[in-house]
Amino acid sequence: MKRRAFLKTAAVLTLGATLESCLNPTALDKLAPAAPTSIRVEGSLSWIKVSWAAVTTNSDGSPISDLQAYRIYRSLIPASGFEQAGSVSSNVTAWKDTAVRAGQIWYYKVTAVDKSGNESQFSPESAPAILSIRVPHAILPQHGEALFLNYDGQRPPPSDTRSDISITRFQGSFIVLSRFCTHAGCSNMIFKNSEWECQCHGSRFSQQGEVREGPAQNALRAFNFTQESNGDLIVSFT
Repeated sequence: MKRRAFLKTAAVLTLGATLESCLNPTALDKLAPAAPTSIRVEGSLSWIKVSWAAVTTNSDGSPISDLQAYRIYRSLIPASGFEQAGSVSSNVTAWKDTAVRAGQIWYYKVTAVDKSGNESQFSPESAPAILSIRVPHAILPQHGEALFLNYDGQRPPPSDTRSDISITRFQGSFIVLSRFCTHAGCSNMIFKNSEWECQCHGSRFSQQGEVREGPAQNALRAFNFTQESNGDLIVSFT
């Protein structure tokens, strides 16, 4: 009798689960989407745009048919501290972060979510993203001079020999470089005789940022910029 009761109960449970899965196909779905890939960031003067490749499969490689949304996470610290900052529907693969301030360095990750609420693993972390800055033409350097600015577009205090970027004039245009030495990350380099010299360990770089003398082995990072009709520079860090 006990065996019959057990079999009857098992049959009822199985039938119930089958009916539930028929009436609500997502009830038993525990398979999460694959993580988004190809994360890219683009900065402007007022927002950072995050984009990614569309997710087309589940985490096991099977085609996905119930993708519902993407969630965007951000952090001021690489590799940790990520919190959700926004979300978009499944047919959108880009999002603009307008809640950022000049000078902040943000890192982003994205997840995919299906209609059952299953969330994917994090995407790879984005490159560091910073708002672009406007540099007024009135403060741009003359030949032989260097302008030092921080990522927020402000000049460092006179007592501070460090800054984030440098701008020099070269052959009728400008060169915008990171001021962080590629050897050990020191940012107190000086510009003299049309070259850069690191005050920490003596590395020397050309005005264009190429290594002339070690211990540094890699060139200084160069940033893209555009010059507007009024002469202002718009410097992009992404």
